[in-house]
Amino acid sequence: MPRFSVLSRLPQMPPVVLALALALAIMPHRAPAVGTYLGVNYQAKLTTATGGLPLNGSHTLYFSIWQGGSAGVADSGFKMYEESAVVTATNGIVDHTVGTGSILLGGPLDPSMFVTDNFMYLQVGIDSAANPVLPRTRLGAAPLAAKAFSSVDGVPQGYSIVSNYPNSPPGFTETGKPLYNPWLYLKRMVTARTSLAVAPANGKIYAIGGMLSGGAVSDANEEYDPDKNLWAVKAVLPTARRDVCAVGLGGLIYVTGGFDLFSMHKLTHSYNPNTNTWTPKANMNFERRYHCMTTYGGKIYVFGGANNTSGVLQSVEEYNPNTNVWTPKADIPTARQGAVAAELYGNIHVIGGASGPYTEGVHEVYNPATNSWTTATSCPLGMYFAGATVIDNRIYVIGGQFGINLADVRIYDPATDSWTVGEPMPEERTSLGVTSDNGRIYAIGGSDFNSAVSPLNRALDPTVYYVHQKN
Repeated sequence: MPRFSVLSRLPQMPPVVLALALALAIMPHRAPAVGTYLGVNYQAKLTTATGGLPLNGSHTLYFSIWQGGSAGVADSGFKMYEESAVVTATNGIVDHTVGTGSILLGGPLDPSMFVTDNFMYLQVGIDSAANPVLPRTRLGAAPLAAKAFSSVDGVPQGYSIVSNYPNSPPGFTETGKPLYNPWLYLKRMVTARTSLAVAPANGKIYAIGGMLSGGAVSDANEEYDPDKNLWAVKAVLPTARRDVCAVGLGGLIYVTGGFDLFSMHKLTHSYNPNTNTWTPKANMNFERRYHCMTTYGGKIYVFGGANNTSGVLQSVEEYNPNTNVWTPKADIPTARQGAVAAELYGNIHVIGGASGPYTEGVHEVYNPATNSWTTATSCPLGMYFAGATVIDNRIYVIGGQFGINLADVRIYDPATDSWTVGEPMPEERTSLGVTSDNGRIYAIGGSDFNSAVSPLNRALDPTVYYVHQKN
């Protein structure tokens, strides 16, 4: 029996994300109504491997959906679904909505099939499941369409495509309702903490220090492995304290400042994940708690915070790991505690925080090259004790408080100096740790709406998708 290969896929358009998987998996708050299913519209031009002649006439096609494996290896991974259907090919072109054939394995297509971090593939067999088209189609960057048999959470009834391009391809119209991935519920920390610090290093995430339920300070240091979704307890922070900051730099984690219930600290420690050891470093010039910190150009920068001597601080310091020296820099224009800091394009954005009325949305930008400050558009939502990180050249400010604890996500785009609203967390949290790694945002620990200390660990793929309906 001749083998077949995909000569070209139709229609020609920019790569789009599989509408079926996204339309279901990215809606965290409600499931589709009972009896509502989506189908994947498979369109391809098939030729015989011997002779390259277009496929014609009636054929039985076997469609299967696989989790994991690889595109070039048939039957690799875990088979989640299979159906067969009689399809008529005309000059090689076949068109079938997967989900409408005779089911051979699994039930109707539903959200649970697509909640996964693995690649997913559509495998098509011609006249036999043992005669597959190779390479298989990866469901994640294939120009496929979805057919919704009824309207589902922003995906209209009928044929649509979903892509991360806001502009529609020819023959489609953007619906105007973007879709977002849900916040994933991941393995909790071993020790619930608030007012902690988190930072990435070598593909792992470290949650350090903080305050325990009941008010005691913590010396905990826990390592999260995103690939395994597991936490491991590591060497404790040499001095237990809350309100610390942490950054990853050069494969090490640096932790500064904090409060031990009796004293505020100038302390700096570095942690080496490879040896699971801590090393004391030069103290900062000022004791600090509630400060913010980030890196640029191989150096560490701390901003603001508070101490018993000076109150709320304007002080800025730069740390050079090569010389182990802290150097004062130009003061931040607005003294603040509980702000967030993030670096983009060589500028460090210091956002939010509080020192008195009407300071919570302040957004000031530090240029390390010129040691100078400018202002940018204030965050529309004033907040303090939030977390922040950078993904896709945008700053994500997450959670915090402003009278009440917040679940909000606000996104700053320096290209337009503007703010937009992102997918909120499922629960309010303040004094949490926020970082990013491998395209995901992680929100760890903090205090919830009842001020209870939280062990939560959630992750978000912040990609925004656009639904384009067939005209």
